[in-house]
This record gives sequence, C-alpha cells and structure tokens, in this order.
Amino acid sequence: MGTATAQRRGVWEPLPLIVYGYAVHPLSPSKRDTRISSRRPMSTITEVSDGEVGGHRDVISLEVGDEVYAFEKYTPRGKEVEGVWYRGYVVCTARRPPPLTWSDPSTFTPTKAPPRADEPQQVFIGIFPASHIYARDELSDAEGRLPDLVTSLINNPSPATVQHQNGASHVADQPAEWKRERDDSGPDHPVREREKDGLEDERKSFKLPPPPDQAKSSRAAVTVYPASIYSAAPSEEVLKPLPPRPSLKSGDDTASGATQPIIDEIASALREWHSLMFQYLGRRQYALFHTVKSHIEALHLGRRQLLAQTLSAEETITLRRDCVARLVTGNMVQDLDIIVRHPTWGALVAVDVEGEVDPRSWVSAVRMYAMQTALAYMNVPADHLNLIKNAPAEYYNPSAPIPTPAHSAFPDVSRPRHSSRLVGSLDSPTSHSGGGAKPSPAKFYHIFLDLRAFVASFCAPGEVAELFFSIYKHSDNPRFVTEDCCVVLNHNGVPAREGGSTIRARTLFTDIAQSDAQDTLFLVCRIVRNGAMKMASSISFRFHRGVLELTQLSKVVAEGSGVSPMREYIMPIYVPVNEALFSMLHQDIIAGNSREAEMLAVSVKIFHGDASTIIRENMSLLQDIPLTLRLGFPDVVFPGDIRNELYIKLWSGDFPTSHTQSARLSMANFARPGPSAQNVQLTIEVRDSSGSTVENAISLGAGEPPVTQFNSIVFVRNNQPTYGELIKLQLPLRGVPDWHLFFTFRNRTGNRALGPERAYAFAFLPLFPGQGAFLEDGSHTLVLYKADRLGQFTPEMYLSSSPWVLPGQRLDQVTVSSDLQRLAPPLRDTLIVRSSLCSTKFTQNPVLLSLLKWEQIPDKELLSTVLSKFTFVGEGEIVKFLRDIFDSLFGILISQTNQSGEMDHLVFNALVTVLGIVQDRRFSNFQPVLDVYIEQHFNCTTASSHMIRSMDRLLKNPTGTDTASPLRAALKVWHYIFKFITRARELQKSTELGVSGGVTAEHLEATFKKEVRTHLTEVNRMMATTSPPSIIGTQTIALQHFTSMLPELAKILPTIELVTVATNFANAISNAKGKIIIWRLIMYLQIVKGFLFDDPQSRTLLVQAVVLWIKPYFGRYDEFTQTQPGDSDSAKDASRVSWMESVRLPYSTQTRARQCGVSINVVAQIRTENSKVLLTIRAIKRTRTPTTSTAAVPVTFPESYPFSLMTSPPNSPRNSTSAPNVAEEHDIFNPGLGETAISSYDIEGGDNFAALLMQFFKVATSILDNDAWPSTWLNVNILAHKVLIKMMDPVATLLKGIFIPPPSAAQQFKSDLWREAFHMLFKLLSSDQLVIEDFTAQKRRAVWRLGGDIRGEGAEILSRLWEALIWPETPEGEASQGVMLSPLIGQIVNLCLSHHDSLRNNAVNILFGMIISEYQQFGHFEQIETELVKKLDSLFMSQSKGDDISRAFFIAHLRQLFETTQVDDPLRERVSTFLDCVDAFLKLLLSLRRLPEGEEFADDRVIATLRLMNFIREIGREEMYIKYVHQLVNAHLQSQNYVEAALTLKLHSDLHEWDLYSFVPPMEDLGLPQQSQFHRKETLCLLILDYLGKGKAYEGAIDICKELAKQHAEVTFN
Repeated sequence: MGTATAQRRGVWEPLPLIVYGYAVHPLSPSKRDTRISSRRPMSTITEVSDGEVGGHRDVISLEVGDEVYAFEKYTPRGKEVEGVWYRGYVVCTARRPPPLTWSDPSTFTPTKAPPRADEPQQVFIGIFPASHIYARDELSDAEGRLPDLVTSLINNPSPATVQHQNGASHVADQPAEWKRERDDSGPDHPVREREKDGLEDERKSFKLPPPPDQAKSSRAAVTVYPASIYSAAPSEEVLKPLPPRPSLKSGDDTASGATQPIIDEIASALREWHSLMFQYLGRRQYALFHTVKSHIEALHLGRRQLLAQTLSAEETITLRRDCVARLVTGNMVQDLDIIVRHPTWGALVAVDVEGEVDPRSWVSAVRMYAMQTALAYMNVPADHLNLIKNAPAEYYNPSAPIPTPAHSAFPDVSRPRHSSRLVGSLDSPTSHSGGGAKPSPAKFYHIFLDLRAFVASFCAPGEVAELFFSIYKHSDNPRFVTEDCCVVLNHNGVPAREGGSTIRARTLFTDIAQSDAQDTLFLVCRIVRNGAMKMASSISFRFHRGVLELTQLSKVVAEGSGVSPMREYIMPIYVPVNEALFSMLHQDIIAGNSREAEMLAVSVKIFHGDASTIIRENMSLLQDIPLTLRLGFPDVVFPGDIRNELYIKLWSGDFPTSHTQSARLSMANFARPGPSAQNVQLTIEVRDSSGSTVENAISLGAGEPPVTQFNSIVFVRNNQPTYGELIKLQLPLRGVPDWHLFFTFRNRTGNRALGPERAYAFAFLPLFPGQGAFLEDGSHTLVLYKADRLGQFTPEMYLSSSPWVLPGQRLDQVTVSSDLQRLAPPLRDTLIVRSSLCSTKFTQNPVLLSLLKWEQIPDKELLSTVLSKFTFVGEGEIVKFLRDIFDSLFGILISQTNQSGEMDHLVFNALVTVLGIVQDRRFSNFQPVLDVYIEQHFNCTTASSHMIRSMDRLLKNPTGTDTASPLRAALKVWHYIFKFITRARELQKSTELGVSGGVTAEHLEATFKKEVRTHLTEVNRMMATTSPPSIIGTQTIALQHFTSMLPELAKILPTIELVTVATNFANAISNAKGKIIIWRLIMYLQIVKGFLFDDPQSRTLLVQAVVLWIKPYFGRYDEFTQTQPGDSDSAKDASRVSWMESVRLPYSTQTRARQCGVSINVVAQIRTENSKVLLTIRAIKRTRTPTTSTAAVPVTFPESYPFSLMTSPPNSPRNSTSAPNVAEEHDIFNPGLGETAISSYDIEGGDNFAALLMQFFKVATSILDNDAWPSTWLNVNILAHKVLIKMMDPVATLLKGIFIPPPSAAQQFKSDLWREAFHMLFKLLSSDQLVIEDFTAQKRRAVWRLGGDIRGEGAEILSRLWEALIWPETPEGEASQGVMLSPLIGQIVNLCLSHHDSLRNNAVNILFGMIISEYQQFGHFEQIETELVKKLDSLFMSQSKGDDISRAFFIAHLRQLFETTQVDDPLRERVSTFLDCVDAFLKLLLSLRRLPEGEEFADDRVIATLRLMNFIREIGREEMYIKYVHQLVNAHLQSQNYVEAALTLKLHSDLHEWDLYSFVPPMEDLGLPQQSQFHRKETLCLLILDYLGKGKAYEGAIDICKELAKQHAEVTFN
C-alpha cells in the first residue's frame, strides 16, 4: 500500500488513518498585518473548505501548540513545492484572553461560585506543510471508512484514465457511495440534499457566520502557493466526500506522561488555571490571583524536575505527593472540581476491575470514595488565601497521605491488584503455590541522623570529645533501643580520627519496630571529654548529655507515610548537677531536672520500609554511612538474617578498698576522714582460654573501628561510679569461641612522676559458663580479685573459680580455687555489668540447646524431659532458631527413638507451642517466615500420619484435664498443622514416583485420605457434643478456624467432597445456643466469601445448604421475645443492637451469594417461605440511632457495627461550621433497597417489584441531583454515572420482559413506572458530567480517563426502551404510550441538542414518535409545541446551551424524518411550518445571546430583543412574550431609561382587556396574584405611570390617567 501510495504524486490522497499531532513551528503565510481573517472558524467538523468547490483556497497559519488532524496527503511533483503537505483540521484555543468584566471587589460574593472560564476553541480546515508539525499518533475516523476508501483508490490508481476509457468513473463510485451512505444514515449532514440542489449548494447551505466574540482572528489565509497543490482534477473535487471526523480522544498525552502520569496531570491543570487568571484580574481578586500564581509556579517547577529524571526514588515520590497536594488545593481555592489522584503515583485513581488495570493507581471504589470525601473537606479559608504563597514548607506536607477521617475503618492503603480478592485464610488453595516465592522483607522504621554543628568549647587543644548517639525509649519499661553511634571530634568540632567517622558525621538507626514507635522515643547524645586530668582544678572531667524528642517519628507513624522530610533541630547540651549521676542524666533531662550548657545541631529524617531497599533508593544520602543496629531483634528472624553480637554494658562499681599509690603524697587525703576516694578506670579485653588477647574484638559503637582494649570513663574521687557505657563484641560465625572478658582496674592519679599506674584488681566473665549454653542476659555482679601478682597465675586458675556473686550470696561464700586464693584473694570491691546477646548462632537456654543437639541424647526419658520443658522456652529464643527447632522436632518424630510413637504427643505439643507464636502480636512477621519454611525447607515426608494421630488423640477426649487445653491450642493453629500435613504428603508423593509401584502409591494415597476423613469425623463428633458446658469454648475456637483449614483440605480432597465436609461440620452444631450462634453465622459468611463459592460446581451444591443455614435468622424484631418486662432502656437498646448484628451476618451472606453470580432462581430459594428479608430490611430502616448530633466532616465507612450511623448529607457549603440536620431525602437514599432489588420480583410479585424499581429510580435521580454528594466531586460522580448506566442495562431488560403487558391487557400498563424510568434515564444522559466536549482541559482529561464517553451505551438503552413501547398490533396503543411521555418533553429536547450522534438521533426519533402519537390521539400536538418552545428558550437563553450546530442538526433531522416517513399530509405540513418557526426563533435567540456584555452593545441588545419579541408575538406565545417584555423593562430600568421602560411595559398592558369577568393566571416572578384582566391591566398602568413620572414624560401619562378614569367611571366603581 505504501509503495503504491508513494508513486502517486501531484494529487491529494486520503490517508488510511488520520494523522494526529501538533504544530512545532509557526506558519504565517501572510505578511499583511491584519486581524481580519477571511477564514471562518468551523463550528462543526463536517464543514469543508471553500477551496474544494472552486472558491477561495487557504493555507492555514499555524502557531506552536496547535493540534492538527490530517486526513489527506499531497506529495509534490518535481519542484513545484517543497516537501509533503497535509490537508486537515487545525484546532486552537483562542489566543486572546476571554473578555474581562471589571467589577468592584466589594460587590463580589465569595460564596457564589465564579463563572467557569470557557476555553473557546476554533477549528479551521485547510492545508499545511508536514515539516511544521510533529505527528504523535494515528487515529481512526469516526465512521471507520477511510481504509476502504484508500484501498479502492489504490486498486484504481488512475481515475481519469478509467473514466475516459470506460465512460464512467469507477473510482468515484466509492467516495460517492460513501457520501450517499452518510447522507442516508441520518442527520450527519445538517440539511438534507434536495434533488434539485447540487453538492456545492448543499455545502454552502450550512455556512455559519462567525459569532461576534470570534469574528476577529489572527488566522491569515491567502493563496501563496501554486494552484496545483490545491486540486488535481475537477472531476475528483466534485465527488470528494465530506471530510472525515477523527475519533474522540483527550489529546494531551505525552511520552513522559506514559511513565509518570503526574506530568500530564499537571499540564492539563496549568492550562485550565491559566485561562482563569484573566477572570481573577477582571474581578480584582488579587489575593486569589497571587495564590493561583504561586501554585502554577510550584507545579511548573515540579514538572520540570520530574521531566529531568534526576531525583532518587524517594525524592520522586515526595515530589509527586507535593504536586498532588497542590493540584487539590489549587482546584479547591478556585472552586473547581475535586479530582482524586493517587498520592504517591500521581495518576487518576482507577476503580475498574475489568480489563487492563494499572496496579500503581488502582484503589477500591470504597477507598476512592473515602479519599474523595476527605479531600472535599480540606478547609481552605478565604481569609487565608493570600497567605498560602508565603506558607512554610510544612504547609504542604509532601509526605502526608490523602487525609482520611479519624474514625474511618478503611485503611490508608490500596489493595494490590495481583492479590486475591479474598481475605486472610480464605484465599484460594492455589494462591500460595509456587514455593519459590520469596517473602516480602519486613518493614521497620529507620532514623537518619546528620550532625550539622557542634557548638561547645570544653575541649582544649590536643583533647577530643566523644559523642555517643543512641535511641532511648521512654515508657513504663524505659530502655535504650539501639547501640551507640560514636563520633570523635577534636576541639574544633570536626572528625578527629583517620578512618573513623565519615567526613560528615552521619548514621542510620535501623529496625525501630512498630511497638517501639508507639511510645515516645528520644535521641540521646552522651558526650565525654577524653584528655588529661588536671588535679589542680576542682572539676577534672566534664560529662554532658543532649536529649531530643523524636516527634517526627510519631507523626510518621500516625500518618502511615513512608518517609518524612529532612528537619533540622537544635539539641541542647546539659551538664549533670552531680557528676556521679551522669549515666542517668537523660532521665533527668526528660523530667526537667538539669541545667542547660551548650548545644549541637542535628538533622533527622525518618524512613519506613526495608533497610536495604531504602539505602539502595537513597544512595546520595545513605551510601557508605555507618548503620547503628538495634539492641536485639525487632521481630522474628528471617531466613538469611545473620547477627552474632554480645552487648556488654558497664553499669556500676563499688570500690571501698583504698588502692591509692600516692596516698602519702596527697595532703588532701589527710584532710578526709574514712577511706580515700579513688579515680578508678577499668580496662576490658577479650581473651581466650590460654590467656591470649583477641585482637580487635571490641566495638565502641557504629562509626568507629574495632579496638583490642576498652578504657572506661574516669569518675574523679568517686568510689561508687555509675558508668552506663556500652560495648559490643562481634562473635565469630564459625565454631564456639573459648573466650572470656578480662577486666583490669587501675587508680588514675594523673601524676606522671609516679610512673604508670599498675592494675590493683582484675575480674573475668566467661561467655559459656556451663552446659554449653551462652551467658544469660541480665545483670552480673563480678568479683574483683587482687592483681598484685597478676603474672604469676594462669587462666586455668581463675577460670575454675566463680566469676560472680549470685543473688543472695555473700562475698565470702564465693567459690575460689586454692591456688587463686593464695595468689589473688577476692576483694570487697564489686563490678556490675549487664549482658545482652543478639545472635542467630548461640542460645542461652539449656533446654533449647539440648533440643537442637537431640541426637547426642541417647536416653529416651531424658529426651522426653527436654520436650516437656520446651514449652517453657521463651518466644524470643524460639523465633531466632525457628528452622533448627522445626528440623529437630520433625527429626525426633520420625527417628528410631520414636518408632512406636510414644513421643508423638510431646513433639506435637512442642510444634503447637511454636506455631502459637503466630498469634503473638510482638512477632508480626512470624507468619511469612513460617510459610517460607514450609514451602522451601520442610522435608519430613512421613510426618503427616504422626500429626493426624496426635490430633485425633486430643479429639477423642476433648474435655479431659490433660487434653482440653492442648486441643484448644492446636485448634488455634489448625491451619498450619494441615499445611504441614499437606506439604508432607506432597513430598511423599514425589518420592513414591521413583521408588514404589503404582499399586503401592494408590494404597498410600487411600490410607492417607482415610486418616484425614477419620480426623474430620472426630471433629464433627466433638462439635456435636453438648456436655459438659466447657466444651463450648473448644467448639467456638473450632468455628473460628475451620474455614482457614479449607484451602489445605482442597489439596487433598476433591471439591465435591469438600462441600460435604463443610456442610457436615456446619450441620453438626445446628442445635447450638448463645453467643456461639454469632460465630456460626460468621463461619457461614466466611464460607460464602471463600473459594468454594467461586467454583460454579461447588457453589451449586453449597447454596442449598446456605439457604437452610440462614433462613431462621430473618424476620421482624420482636421486643416481647427479645427483652424482659422491666428492662431498662439501655438493656432494650443492647437487645436491639444484638438482634441487628445477628441479622447483618446472614444478610451479608445472601448478598455475597448474589455477588458471586448465583442466578435469580437459586437465590430466590433463600426467600421462598415468606418475605422475611424485606420485613428485616424495613425493621432496620425503622431503627434509628439514638444520636442526633452530626459531624462537620463525614466519617466514611465507620467502625460502628453493624450499620453505619446517620450523618448529614454532604450538600452543605464546604466551609460551614455546623452541619445541617439530616435531610428528608435520607429516607429515599436507602442502600438496602438496591441490595434486595435483584431477587424481589420472584418473591413478592410484579406490584411490589414495580414499587421497588420506582424507589430505585428515585434513588438514582437523587444521586443525579447531587443530593448524596456535590457536583464537584468528580471521581465519585463519574463512577455513579457509570454504575447507573450499567444498572440500567439489566433494568431495561426487566422492564421490557416483565412490565410490557400484551395488547389485550393494555390497561395493566404501568405508565408511572415507565415515565419514572425514562425520567431517570433522560436525566442521566443529559447530565453535565457527560458533556466531554464542553469541559475544560483538566476536567476533560480526567473524565475521559475515568469513564470515557458513556453516552453511546445510554443511547442504546434509550433506544431499547423506546422500541419496547411500540405495539405494532395496535397503533392506538403506540399513541397512548407516546402521550405518556409528554411531561418529559423538555428533557427529550435537551437530548435532541446533544453533540453526541447516537444520543441525538435516538432523542429526535423519540420526539418524532411522540409528535405522531399525540397527533393520532388528539388531532394536534399543541402541548408538545408549547413545551418544546419553552424548553428551547430555557436551554438557549437561561442555560446558554445549544449553538448553530445543534440547531441545524435538530431541525434538519426532524424535518428529514417527517419528509421520508409515511405520515398524514396535514401533519407533515404542520410540522414543516412549525420547524420553520422554531428555526427562525432559535436564530433570533442565538443572535441575542451572542451579543457581548457592555454598555456599547446595549442598543444592539434592545433591537435584538424587540425582533425576538415581535416574532414570539407572531407565533402566539404570549407567556414567553411577556417574559421578554419584562426582561427588556429591567434592562431599561438598570440604565435608568424610565420612559423606555414604561413604553415597553405598555406592550404587556396592551395584551389585556378591561374585563372584570375573565381571569389571568398569577405571575410569581412579578409578585402578581391570579386576578381579572381589568385588575391586571390596572396594576400595569399604575406601574407605567410611576415610570413615566420618574422619566418626566407627563404628556404620555395624561392619556393613561384619562383611560383609567374612564374605566372606573363607566365600567366599575369603588
């Protein structure tokens, strides 16, 4: 095709697809400076250039940004013209701003919405060079006929030759036929072609003069190129079809917007806001102007940053949040539509569940409504508008989510589209298949810290300051959450050590758990001066602390956001009053009992998520910075997590023994009575069993390199110091180290003349004190041994002695070896240290250690003891060794030691203990770790039988003292027990394939299923047990967890049998009473929500049981049976609430059954007995909440159970301080009616179903009237329109199938129902929310993406309903049905003026049928004439709808129908005359409406109004004539032209006679009651006299006075 097309040069050829693009270079063919264009802007795309018929031929001028739609292409011959040319449409927005009406700002009412700025678009048709445009897309034409035309032309490449040879133009047949089909298919062309008129006359008949506000244009159109590019052959031009129309699209997509939708969203908003800026200037709203200007600048900058793509992932999300917030705020301050965009992705939120959906912008419909409601109540006070542009950065919190009311039960998250629609354990059994799936990493909070400045001066040159930062949790159990981050600074406040901290002192505190963040956290900085001691000074060391409350973290937790902005804080530095209490100074600071010294500046930023992901996404900020780890594990240990650290905190010491070497030299010691105070410093080393020092095993904190020795702080002259210093030992990952900590103690004098201080004492702390278990966490009081002869004893001597004093033990009771007692006897001094192990390799529990090494225990009784004691092991230890524990337990289960199964119950109890951690809220990530173990690491193929037998043993005696508690614990983890069982069977099957034969495999499978069925039988027997009463607790737990086991059973049993299992279990508890009934109803609901109901095969069987289960719970609320005489009001209310709760569950069950696609006949079984469900709904409807207060902001989807509380409808002004009372429409808007609509017909018959449909139509009309939410809630409104269109499709089928009686029973026709249905459908299709072509840029883009143009679907439904009313057997019936819609004539006329082809055509066809119907019944159609003219007047003048296009289409189509249809000649003539009058009437209306506002056009408006009045009087529309008379009177009065006003009012007076006995109707607009013609004329004459008097036209007043005197003298007297 392309080759053939390329060879045709010098002719215009149609393109197979319309080329869509925009101008990238300006094109100005004319050099004349003129504002008058000879081109007329097109009002319709069916217009064709004058040049096509031999008149003026144009080259269209282009401006950058103009949209172009090219449908023809010209390839030049030779050098006649440069490059390829296109012919097509050029669409541009008017370049000049809209006309401004300057007004006094004092007269502007802010509560009144400003008029929307129309975006006048001009459409030109002509030719332009291809070099000046950028082609973005190819669109099909609206008719879809361009490809056929192109194919025809290619197959017949030379039309002129064919025509000359054969005497006929065959190639012309296709365009001609195309054109004839277009003409015959309907009013696509405004005026039907007369046979006597040629094509040229037809096209010229629809030329429209430019409206006054568009008469001037910068489009210059002159002929500047050779004529050959305009036409190739006259014969071709004559038969060329009308220009094709491009298919509709929004036209503002960009390539960048495809990857980041927020880019295009910003662009559309800026285009709309720019056009409004001129109006704000015109109304002198300067504050609003500057506010919008600031938003435009900020959004434009944000868009540029997004286009640059230089931001990190976190920064991009933050910028998107900021832009989304500004888009919402900018629209709200201008009273524009509230559009919901995704807060982090930036695209319009999507709620569709069909077709391709982007999961990044998808939210559920209820979530979207919650977001819409929250956005609508973001108050932006008018008096703060001028402050927005100067607001601080936090005014637009980029990390803030879309606001949600405080008590909403709906979370601020969106459902991932790849997840199941079921919840929790109700997932399909295949949802967890594919064991290779890696669990999502756990998400914790992480705190980024950046030390900005250190403003302190307590370090002398040569000294350093050590800063230790950590996170402190202030709660009932206060503690430090993280280890220390060490920063060493010199006296200038810069990093002092090579290879220590980075150039900028930064760190990331990782893994702050949710439980930690719920309490108040503080950033604590411990500052120590490290330098020489100055004995001459009264203060030798200065210790300081800084404390900062992390309120930023609390805000992030409350908002649920993923990141916070960087904030800088000033952190005061405090000095202790008593230096000995330095370690507890942070508590005094929090309590306010300290004095401030200096300060330091830090920056803090909060992250939420996986630490590795956060670091990867923020490389510029977090790359290569030290990570400050958490003290211990925040939650369960994930596979692959490895930590092996021991934290030692030096807590306090007690050194009563004097060891001062220089006591004789210190005169101060002679002055002090009692023991002398010491300056004790201790040193810590890590040594092995041989006494060798382990190098670089000690860490002072994150950010500093490891060291071999640690030296403590020196507290001057303090024998009982409290250190509070933390160190970390990095333990080896392989092997068991024989390490111990070795402490040496010195008394620091600071006097170098005495030489180096010798150690006077030592202490030690073994890491593995006994039985192979690690040192237990907690406090240890170490014994200090004398160190005078430190080098004379070996490590074996002191390691065999006791390292600590046990609680309650005296110092002299400590076990010391004889050799050590001789060389290094214990002292009275002690040291308290605290240890904390954080390891995935070592355990501190000897029972757990024995279990992990169970193979080394040969004694069966000892192993049984270990298993019995395992249930007392702490959960914190279990979660660290989860995989090893499972491997050990299952290893024991199938070992030779347990061949007879005597340890099955012990192993099973241990498994239940481990699985029970799932319910522990402290370990929120335990479940995914457990799933990973089952799917990837579990390999015990024969465990299933052991576990089933253990469970059955408990079920055989469910109330026994030794089985009741274990059974309840096992039922709570029933789901995971069966996960292990099914997984073991799957592994066993895989091994059977290669080992045993088919017979053996079948036998094993049958045996396994028999065991499972036996287990289920035991469960049903337990559920049927009624005594003792304690069994109810066990039965309740089984009810709660039964449905969670069904997905695992589905892997074992076929679906049909699974239905039997579920029904047998439910039927086993049919006689239960009390609160267990609620749990039983919840189980029914879970079954219906589960995967069984998704399978059509099982659903058919299950629905029979569902009917029997829930039927007994419907009915009226009976106060006499539900309450006791004398009950208080509160007791009665509680009883009613309990009844409503029991009703809600079965009602939700049957609702869910319908949602799953159950047929009407099946669901009808739920209600075959009686109308209990409707009685229940009505009882609930009568139930009113006791509260009468209403919230200013509605709570969407409240947690109030079981039904939502009443609230005010959201139709009050946004900024009102009090909510209105509940409106009466609340009774109409009842959601329960819609839930029962589908199956009500089969139960209650046609009459009740008709009443239900009537209420549905009222509900829909109420929604369309914006009683439920304002019209500016764009997303909700579009969703409502889509839903109503979808609902009307089946409703139309029901109306057609049920409510069309046979012709013989025409009297049974429910005209009210049909009229209400048409009224609702007319209102829906004429809604302003669907007129996409009239929307501004931002709204047009949003509506196009959220719903598209749904008017086509509605037009098809409208056509079906209208065709259903036609009874061909009895024309009289058709007439009666058409007359039935006469009251709706105004709505039909509104649709007749639509720009949507199908909708307009169908509406005109309905009007055509109604005219015929009324004419056949009454012999005229005067009522339709009257209503039609009134409605046209209202639409064109009051509502400013309609234009020349709609006028021409409407008149032409209706005229065509009457001319081509077999109707009576008198009717055709009368309609033709009537249409001529309507056409002239509309032209006069449009000529009046087009006149601009302003004094300079006042005379033109008066003349146009008089012309209109004369025409109206000629056609006999007196009521309309009077209306325009008074409009003209008011115009004269506003200009103070009193005489003209009086003379105009006389036109009204002349319509009446001086008749006392004929009466005229009231005129409410003028305040005139119903009265006789005499009194009406008298009233008007008195008003005329008043105006003449004000205008001093006394001569004219004399004649009226004489007339009044004459009438009172001769006709009446008073």
